[in-house]
Amino acid sequence: MELKHMIHWGKADARIIEDAFGVELPSCVHDFYSEIKECVLNWKESYQILSPQDVVDWEKLNRETSDEEDLPIRLIRFCKVVASSDSISLRKNTKNDHWNIQYNSLDYRTKVFQSAEFDTELILADNLDEWLLKLMANDGILDPDEPQYLPLERIA
Repeated sequence: MELKHMIHWGKADARIIEDAFGVELPSCVHDFYSEIKECVLNWKESYQILSPQDVVDWEKLNRETSDEEDLPIRLIRFCKVVASSDSISLRKNTKNDHWNIQYNSLDYRTKVFQSAEFDTELILADNLDEWLLKLMANDGILDPDEPQYLPLERIA
C-alpha cells in the first residue's frame, strides 16, 4: 500500500497570517490557500505545509522560545521538513521587500535568517509556485546537485 500525498482540500484564508504579523503576502500564497487548507507532500523528502492558523502558531512559538518575538517579521515558517527539525519559510528580502522561499535549519536563529546576509543564501525559489514545481520536477529533492542525491554509477 502506498500513500503519496495527503491533501486537505478546501479554502483556507492566508489573511490569518497577514493579520497576525502585519504583512502582505504574495498572491501565490493566497492562491495556494484558496484551494488547499494544509497538506503533506511525500517524495524522497516529505514536507508538511501548515494551515494558516498553524503557521501563525508555529512562527510565534519559534520566536517566543528563542526570545525573538520583538523582531520585525521578515521570515514566516510555513512548512516543516518532516525528516528533520528544519523548515521552509516565506522570507522577505531586505533590499527589495520581495518574498522568497527559503530553507531554514536549526543552525541559526530567526534574527540571522532574516538578515541581509541571507538575501541570497538558502533561497530555494522566487515564489511558492516555483518552489512547488521544482519539488515535483525533482521528486521532492531541494537541491538535486547535492552529492548525496547525485546519480550513482555502478562499479563492476
